[in-house]
Amino acid sequence: MLQSLLNGYNSPQGHLNAVRHVFDDPSLRVEHFCKPNDKIMMVCQLYDDDSSNATLMGVEYIITQQQYDSLPDREKPYWHAHREEFRPNRADPMMPELSPEEAMAEMAKMLPTWVK
Repeated sequence: MLQSLLNGYNSPQGHLNAVRHVFDDPSLRVEHFCKPNDKIMMVCQLYDDDSSNATLMGVEYIITQQQYDSLPDREKPYWHAHREEFRPNRADPMMPELSPEEAMAEMAKMLPTWVK
C-alpha cells in the first residue's frame, strides 16, 4: 500500500530518513519520500517508518535560495534552512539506497535549500 501512495515520490535518488523532533520523541527517524516539482524544487511525503503500515506525518515543500529570496518577508519565518537541519549531531540524514559517497553528494545539493 505504501508503495502505491509513493508513486513517483522515490525519485530521483531514493528516499531520505532523518531524525525529526516530533511527538516529543527526539530520536524518531522520519522517512522522507520526495519528488521534483515543476513550480518548486521538491515535494516530500513524511512517514513514521517505511513499512506498509506507515503513518503519513506531514508534507514538506523544498525551495531554492532564489525562491526563498523572492518570498514576501511575512512568509519567510515559516521556512527553515536545510544547512541548519543538516548540521552534525542534528538530523543525521541518511539515504539508504545510495552509497555513502552518493548520499553526501545529494545532501550537498540540499544544503542551500529551504523547507516548510
